[in-house]
Amino acid sequence: MANDTTSSGKASFWQDAQKYVKTEKKEIAAFLNGLSEQKKAFQQGKSNARSWVKEAKTGGFNVKLGKIPTTFEFPTKEQVVKFLDDAENAAKEDAEFIAEIEKAYGEPTKPRRGRPAKTAEQKAAEAAAKAAAEKEAAKS
Repeated sequence: MANDTTSSGKASFWQDAQKYVKTEKKEIAAFLNGLSEQKKAFQQGKSNARSWVKEAKTGGFNVKLGKIPTTFEFPTKEQVVKFLDDAENAAKEDAEFIAEIEKAYGEPTKPRRGRPAKTAEQKAAEAAAKAAAEKEAAKS
């Protein structure tokens, strides 16, 4: 509808609904998703080379929060769990920490190696050319 209001002068449903749209930042969502997976894995005792929490040679734990470059060291498992919980809360409320997450997760990723993927238009053009070639071959 081109008008801002309906014929009765009231705002449309969609205009009213726009007031309540939840905006979510992709960077924060990606961080929180990774954090919840890492927290669960740590509590289950699962660890690999890509884990955010690793056992230190000194007997404690080294924690790196995803792409954030700072590494933290904790002596006990309980302190690590509390730190991860605090990081989750801070990612939702602490403006300074949110800015750090956005800086780390907002950076462009490295370009993929190899040949770039074909676009839908390229695939459609190839399919059309192949169909035309098969049609010509059928005529002969």
